Amino acid sequence: MESIGNDPIIFDELLEAIYLQFNHDLKVLKRAIKEQDLSVIKKTAHSIKGASLNMWFSQMAETAIELELNLDKGDFGELNGIFKELALEWDIVQSLLKDL
Repeated sequence: MESIGNDPIIFDELLEAIYLQFNHDLKVLKRAIKEQDLSVIKKTAHSIKGASLNMWFSQMAETAIELELNLDKGDFGELNGIFKELALEWDIVQSLLKDL
């Protein structure tokens, strides 16, 4: 809140935007892993990492970083497992945000 001047209106707008972005990015990421499209996986994981860091969603950021670091292995089973962790983290964050 300090970084946005403790403005509740801006906070609500950020939450709405991040909700839309993460839901979209997770759908894109899931499809890219299924299609084994490394360039889209890399781009989307990087986007999720950056947005997570900006919103202080630390665990989501760490999981997105893990996804990025495992791209070189090309193990899509492992990437899918990390994706599931990321999706679970997003579910947890959404639950926490609903309580605000």
